[in-house]
Amino acid sequence: MLLAGCGFGGHGGDHRAASANAAAALAADPGGGIAGRLSSSCRARLARAESASRTRVAGLRKLDDRRAALDRSLTPERRALKRLETRSDAAFRQATAHPTATLVAASRASDRAANAAVAAYNARVDLYNATLRRLDALVGREAAAGRGYDTALRRCLIAIRDWPSATRRIEGLLVRPAAAAGTRQPSVACDRPAERTPSRYDETGFVNGHSNVIHLSAPTCFGLERLLTHPDAFACAKVVRRSFENCPVADGAAVVALITLVHEQQHVDGVVDEAVAQCDALQKTALAGVAAGLPVAVARRVAAYTNEAIDQPREYHSRMCRSGGGFDLHLPGAPSTWIFR
Repeated sequence: MLLAGCGFGGHGGDHRAASANAAAALAADPGGGIAGRLSSSCRARLARAESASRTRVAGLRKLDDRRAALDRSLTPERRALKRLETRSDAAFRQATAHPTATLVAASRASDRAANAAVAAYNARVDLYNATLRRLDALVGREAAAGRGYDTALRRCLIAIRDWPSATRRIEGLLVRPAAAAGTRQPSVACDRPAERTPSRYDETGFVNGHSNVIHLSAPTCFGLERLLTHPDAFACAKVVRRSFENCPVADGAAVVALITLVHEQQHVDGVVDEAVAQCDALQKTALAGVAAGLPVAVARRVAAYTNEAIDQPREYHSRMCRSGGGFDLHLPGAPSTWIFR
């Protein structure tokens, strides 16, 4: 977001070494970074919310798997039902043209088979629709809980007394992953917690003019600290689901925060247009992810995960953000076909 607002390729590097370095740097801080300075009541409250979110997301995964299985089974059932109806119609026409006892009995048997198949199919459709309703209801509960978590986190961050000390080390640690996805060396500033939680993606970070300073919101820095210190906890980001986020609330926010960091690095590099910056960021995020300590397999999926997970303002979208499109950077290791809407 420049105020006026994966890579796909790259070598894996030693993500465990990067993680160890980040953990060691934060361990050297007597206060333990941002997370370490949360009050005990805040830590307990956030931990309960995260545990509840993990339970709901696990339930969502099961429901979505059931929905997908039902969807797959309904297609061949529809074909089989069509065949039965065709045979039933043919038997009826034969019995009407030649009303022998045998043909009439055969027609009635075909009707019974078709009716039974219709009833069974309708029951499966009812089950499918019931599963969808349960899925939608649970998605709604998770979304509401996520908003509650954001509010609680904001209050907890505001309560940290010495914010500069809490963020000094994480600000330094974020330079490496940001620079890995750019050309100009940045600096990172974790802005003080605001009274209002950022409600839009474009409020989570910004770069002023031609500055090389990446400003990140307090929740974004909190998420990135989590990502740097626990990089092996984000395997959920490898799975992209269109109907809901596959990661629990805190983990999902940390994954999205990485895209924010990389997006702002594009502005540091001189990119002004938001759609170009976002498309470049999505293509380069894997480079930043590996530099941050994420396993390569996870780092390569962060862009696709985030592209589905966040609601971006219209100016962040472009039809040219696809393989062969005008914004394609042709990075080494990029899939032969990709698209970010």
